[in-house]
Amino acid sequence: MTTNNQLTIKGFFYRDDVKAKFNELMGQRSAQFITSVLSIVNNNNSLKNATPESVFSAALMAATLDLPVHPNL
Repeated sequence: MTTNNQLTIKGFFYRDDVKAKFNELMGQRSAQFITSVLSIVNNNNSLKNATPESVFSAALMAATLDLPVHPNL
C-alpha cells in the first residue's frame, strides 16, 4: 500500500493544476518546493501513508505562509 500511495502522492503533485497552484503562490521557486515536499514524504513513514490531498493541503499552507519545507521543521 505504501508504494502505491507514494506514487499517488507524486502523481498528484505533478498534475498541471497542482503545479499551477504552487507556481501562482511561489513563482519560480515552486518546482524546488514541490521536490522538497516529495523528498520529505519519501523519507517519512508517517507521511508515506497520508493521502495526497492532506499532503497537498499542508504544503499549500506552508507555501502560503512562506515557510521552508525541511524535515526538522
